Amino acid sequence: MEDVAPVQIATLAVPGSFVGMTAATVQAPEFDQLHLIYSVDPDTGALLDVNEHQTLTLRSPATGAQALVLFDADLIATPASVHQIVGLDSSGRKQAHAA
Repeated sequence: MEDVAPVQIATLAVPGSFVGMTAATVQAPEFDQLHLIYSVDPDTGALLDVNEHQTLTLRSPATGAQALVLFDADLIATPASVHQIVGLDSSGRKQAHAA
């Protein structure tokens, strides 16, 4: 598991009303934050599954407080993807034990 603290990734020109300000346009900092959960095969080290929660927000340039959520979602591998990854890991496991 890994938590990535909010990191500023851009500055966007947006209407002031988007971030609680009266100016017609402001330069608002955009932040990205991640929470990752990895499932790893302990023998091969192969990544078996990843679940990611990502949040993109705009902050008020005046206060630095979060003002607008742009994206907030759980990104999860599909069962078909996990099945394919596990199949690759099984192949790698066989090769590791044969060596």
